Amino acid sequence: LHCALGFGVSFLLIGAVTVFGFITFGGTTQGLILDNYSTSDALATIARGGVLLSLSGSFPIYFSITRNNILEWVWGKVSQRATDIAT
Repeated sequence: LHCALGFGVSFLLIGAVTVFGFITFGGTTQGLILDNYSTSDALATIARGGVLLSLSGSFPIYFSITRNNILEWVWGKVSQRATDIAT
């Protein structure tokens, strides 16, 4: 139930950002909504910093999952010790 609620809330938030971004910028909306704002806009700069922190914090998680899957694919079932050595 909590997982479904979390995904639902995330879906609604992303949907709202998408809709309001399109309403604000129309057909010229870029893929990353922050690229539409001026580089001198202080709030947009803070938001860009937030995106940087989010991506920097999540990259190690994604990388370790990918690494573990590649090790398992290449060598089969990999022990925790082998995973620790690979890091």
